[in-house]
Amino acid sequence: MLDIFTREVLGWSLAKNLETSLVLNATSNALHKTPTTPINNVKIIFHSDRGSQYASKAYKDFLDAHQILPSMSRRGNCYDNAYVESFFSTLKKEHIYRHKIDCQEEMQAHLFKYIEVWYNRQRLHSSLGYQTPFQYGESHYSSKKVSGQKPHPLDSRVEQGAKDAKELAHPEVSNISY
Repeated sequence: MLDIFTREVLGWSLAKNLETSLVLNATSNALHKTPTTPINNVKIIFHSDRGSQYASKAYKDFLDAHQILPSMSRRGNCYDNAYVESFFSTLKKEHIYRHKIDCQEEMQAHLFKYIEVWYNRQRLHSSLGYQTPFQYGESHYSSKKVSGQKPHPLDSRVEQGAKDAKELAHPEVSNISY
């Protein structure tokens, strides 16, 4: 799971299959990093592709239990999930293709090091003003403290989710170019 405001990878999991348990695991891991309490009746939006694991009853029940609103890509529209596709492309180019990995345990260790140590805390992102996802999130929340506003960990996610929802609903006024 990727926070599209900070670009931080919040949850991830590795398995030999694409069963629902894989995405349940990744989502559970993400929930340990972020609260799921709605703000002003606005819920966290979890956007995914149209994979069967995301459409399963077990996954829908899990999202409902945590008050998370599911959102799926439109059929045949790969741009809806571009942030995550971009992350996977970066992961493959910067790490996977550069290492010979022999087993799942070794892959797990490599992914942990890349995501938790490098990507979230050291890798600079041009879209974040050449800050790491962690620094960008911290600076956003710190600026709210300085201005006297009480920061909430979901403020940025709600703002970005609302912006993205508006762009998807009205693509003719979107500033996204394809």
